[in-house]
Amino acid sequence: MKKTHNPPPAWLDDLAKSYWPQFTDSVNLKDRYLYETLAHYCGYLSEYRQACDLLKEGIVIGDKLKRQHPAVVIKNQAMAHLMRLAKILFSPIKDNGTTEADELTNFFGGK
Repeated sequence: MKKTHNPPPAWLDDLAKSYWPQFTDSVNLKDRYLYETLAHYCGYLSEYRQACDLLKEGIVIGDKLKRQHPAVVIKNQAMAHLMRLAKILFSPIKDNGTTEADELTNFFGGK
């Protein structure tokens, strides 16, 4: 992992921490709200990847009583969170010169 002035939070798992450097140049990490949002984005990305790994054997488990693998729900929920957080973190500039992140940061009390 490359050195960064804003290291990932300690509570992230190792996989989530490995994603952190890929996004630090794209996000204003001096903004505490965006720092936390990126941390959750990396956390959900880790959950998504781990669920995908569990599903390599198939989405159905059980010998006699077949049922959906619980990782399907985890994967779907993680993807939903990723989509919402990506809109905040990586949204394009709007006509008024702001981004989704700017508007949310202002809503939550600025930087």
